[in-house]
Amino acid sequence: MNLEQLILLKLAEECNEVGQECSKIMQFGMDEVYEPIGISNRERLKRELQDLFSIVQILNEDFDLGFEHSKEHVQIKRAKFMHYAQYSKSLGKLKVGPGEVSVINSLDRKVKDSRDECVATGEDCVYQLELIPSEFLTGQEGGQLTPIVQCKHCGKVKEGK
Repeated sequence: MNLEQLILLKLAEECNEVGQECSKIMQFGMDEVYEPIGISNRERLKRELQDLFSIVQILNEDFDLGFEHSKEHVQIKRAKFMHYAQYSKSLGKLKVGPGEVSVINSLDRKVKDSRDECVATGEDCVYQLELIPSEFLTGQEGGQLTPIVQCKHCGKVKEGK
């Protein structure tokens, strides 16, 4: 095994540990405290997430991973999450408790606020990452590929990151 394989192994271990904490929270609740340890499941999950993000940072800094957090991806993931939450609810598999209604409404509002109408289809824009030769943006030849997020139907560029 080389160092790259070892750090990838550690990344997989941290992902599994986050999953284990999620399972405990589903079984016992977010704020349950396991007395022998004296730490709530919420705090244990936060610690495991810190460990996971630390490994990602090591991969970025020492192994040139090049990972960057993307607000656009969060918006896409939030919309996907809401789609499947609504679908699960329609199947009777998701029960939204009184304390969760405000969370659902907030998520739904954020999804709607992030939508743009596509002039080509009349539907919501479908954004995707494209690599555009810089000469299309600057008019000068010989540049590099420039990443932009745009609608695959109408070409509308998603502003902000």
